[in-house]
Parts: sequence; structure tokens; C-alpha cells
Amino acid sequence: MSLSAQFETISQALLKYRDLWSPSPFKSLHPSWVAQYSELQSFLLGLTDEQVEQYSTDINLFAHSVSAVFPVAKDLIELARVSRLPLNNTRPIDLRFFRTGIKQRKWEQIQAFEACIPWAQQELTEWCSGKGYLAQLYGLRHQQKINCVEYDQSICKRGLKHANKFDVNARFHQIDVLKNNTDRLFERPSSFVALHACGQLHLNLLEQVIKHSVKNFALAPCCYHLLPKDFYSPLSTPGKISSLILEKNEMRLALEEHVTGAQAELTKHRKLQHHRLAFDEFCREISNCNRYTPTPTLAQSWAKASTNELMHHLAESKNIKVAPDTDWQPWLNKGKTRYQNYRRYSLPRHLFRRLIELWLVLDRAIALQENGYQVDLGEFCEKSMTPRNLMIIGQKLE
Repeated sequence: MSLSAQFETISQALLKYRDLWSPSPFKSLHPSWVAQYSELQSFLLGLTDEQVEQYSTDINLFAHSVSAVFPVAKDLIELARVSRLPLNNTRPIDLRFFRTGIKQRKWEQIQAFEACIPWAQQELTEWCSGKGYLAQLYGLRHQQKINCVEYDQSICKRGLKHANKFDVNARFHQIDVLKNNTDRLFERPSSFVALHACGQLHLNLLEQVIKHSVKNFALAPCCYHLLPKDFYSPLSTPGKISSLILEKNEMRLALEEHVTGAQAELTKHRKLQHHRLAFDEFCREISNCNRYTPTPTLAQSWAKASTNELMHHLAESKNIKVAPDTDWQPWLNKGKTRYQNYRRYSLPRHLFRRLIELWLVLDRAIALQENGYQVDLGEFCEKSMTPRNLMIIGQKLE
């Protein structure tokens, strides 16, 4: 299937089932789709906590189980399936001391991404490079000059120190790519790469790659919702004419798969979500209004606070006065039920996370094709390493 055909098929699926994935069940007592999918609702509410936990981390297992009442689930999984990219940069080098100071999982991602780069005999520039470990690995393996584009001057200095230690011919460019003209970075012949550059950062790179007819380009996108606008403006012709318009909150859904998250962080997140829903139940009763009460995002540090401290903080954020000795247990009980239902009602949305991400990535890939690039799209590593494992490789056709 061509990229354009795949894009169109995914567009139709997302449009057809939008009521299932677009509204967040966190804000409502019952999702709007329950009347249309009553059997699906019964299936979800009948799940045990253990099953919910299992299905939340294994979308294939959930699709298999739910297909009895929602048969299209298996088709959605197949539609989102992407092949692995071939390994290219496999020339062995001594890296025993090179990775000192790099976190294990990040180092694995860097190695996996670099191994899929299909060219070797060209200068390389890493966009939003941090300390430039990816570019340095490439430079060390192929004895090529590298450039690193980074906003933070202190990070540039540390990256250059690391490069000098291993005799990598590196140059760091300290620049804010969102605010400054970057044309000068494209004056020299160079390939460009970006590993997990966020939102508008990697879109700016993509636009510059096309503008300057960069010969070779590789990108693993991330944080698609970090844009100046409240909705996504497609780059490709199929995207521009599509009826599907994604808002920021909808793009966030593509990022909700946290296979790399620590259990401790997940526990904190769940506690805060539980308390936010408990506070919402409290607000619904005192206001006699069956409407969700939005509250400011809670920093993870609030997970250490007591229930009384948390609930008073939320009340203060909405200018609601409550007695210091308020018994919050009835609201916590209601909040717990809400949170349990929320997790169950969220499971169908998981079937569409990868499709939303793939739709966004395909739009980028097709835009490259329309501008004279041969494009390969695939996974550069397993999801257990990072859920943001999609990689676009573009090579300018002569």
C-alpha cells in the first residue's frame, strides 16, 4: 500500500469512529458513545481491575478480547502496523567509554536510530541535538564532520567537550531555531537528522529540508501537539484536503502510551487523577450542576501531599471556600469509582493512538514525496525502548 493510500484509509477510520476516541472520558460521567455502543460499554464495565491493567499495557490483547463486541478492533491494530527499518550502520567501533553519562534507555534509542541511517559518506547535522551524542556516534563510526544545533549554550559546551575527548570533528551552533533564521545552517552540503525533536521544532526542520533540497534526512518525531496553533495544519496535499482536523488535545492522545514510565511516576499520576475527579464530584454537588470543573495541572510533587492539602489546594484554585475539617472521604469514594470507570472507558481510545500518530507522520512523509524525495517510513526500535519509534528517512531524488 502506498503512503497516500495508507493515509486515506487511516483518515476514513479516524473520521468514522471519532466519537470513540476524540472526547476524553475524564470529563464526563458517561461518554457520548455509550448509547451507540451499548455492548462495548457492558464489556468495559465488566472488566476486573487486573484486566484493565493488563489491557492498558497490551493493546493487542485488548483488541483480541474486545473484538467479540467491537469486531473492527483487530482491523484497527492491523492498520496501524508498521514494519521495522533495515539496519545499515553496523561497522563495529569501540564504545566502551563513549556512552559515559548517557542514560541507558536514551543510549539504546540513539544506537537504534543511528543504525538505521542509510548513508555514511557525508557530513551530518543533528537538529535540537542536546549534547549531540547521536551525531557524535555517527561521526565516530564514519570519521565524518558533524554539526550540532542546540538552544542551550551550557549544553553546547558540554557536548563539545565530550566530542573533543573522542576526537570527533564537531561544531556546535547555539541557536533558537524557532526564533532565528537558520538558512546559514544549510549552506554547506550536509545530511540532517533529528531524534525526538518536539512539535514545531521538527516541523521547522522539515520545511528547511524541503526549501534547501537537503540530500539526506532522517527524523523521529515527538510531541506533535507542541505547536503555536490550537490545531494541526497539514503539510501534504492529501492532508490539506482531508476532512480530518486534529486539535491539540486530540494529538496528545498519540502520546499517551508510556511504556518507558517508571511505576512510581504512574502511581503518583493516578493519585492526582483520582483526587481531581473527587474534587469534581464535590463541585457537582455544591453547585448542583452536572458539569466538569476544570482545575490547573498538578505538579507531580503534589502526590506527596495529604488528601486534605490536595483538596484545599484545588478549592483555592477555583476560589471555593471550604471548612478546614471537611470530611473528604465521601468524595474520594465517588472519585475512585469515577477513576475506575474512566480507565475502562479509555481503553477503546487506545486502539486509535497509533493511528493518530501514524496519520501525522504520514502527512510529513507524503510532503517529502511531493517535493522530490524517496521516503522510507518504519520503526527504528521496539516500543519497549520508546513508544515514539517511528522514523522517516528521506533521500532527494536526482
